[in-house]
Amino acid sequence: ILLMILGSIMATWYWVIPRDDVEIEVIYIQRSGHIIMVELVNDGSRAITDVELTVEFLDSDSNVISGFTSDFANVPSHSSITGDGMELIVRGYTVWDEYTIHIEIQWTDFNSRQNFESFDHPVSEAAYEKFVDDCEGTTWFL
Repeated sequence: ILLMILGSIMATWYWVIPRDDVEIEVIYIQRSGHIIMVELVNDGSRAITDVELTVEFLDSDSNVISGFTSDFANVPSHSSITGDGMELIVRGYTVWDEYTIHIEIQWTDFNSRQNFESFDHPVSEAAYEKFVDDCEGTTWFL
């Protein structure tokens, strides 16, 4: 019985209590070029709207080499978005220089508040890197 009560409490927290929980997962692979794969995760119990995600690949002088912007009208709760439109392949640049992956995300939470986060990840010597950015704009109903 105690286990059922604890399970009910956890299910209520995860599925019922309104909250935002937005994460951005980035995988960087260095092969004959640079490959950046991005996944947007809404692990909250409510949908987020008006989402704009910008990813830029910068050189050591902060010049934009390549990038993309993805817009989503709605990201449902407990879901993620990834795909070809959220991948970046950069060829023609040496793998020996220092680069930075710059990420910006803007969204509207269930309370109609605008949120903005920005992340920078330096990449240079690693052939494979994984970054998980947990947006601090998490909004709780309580």
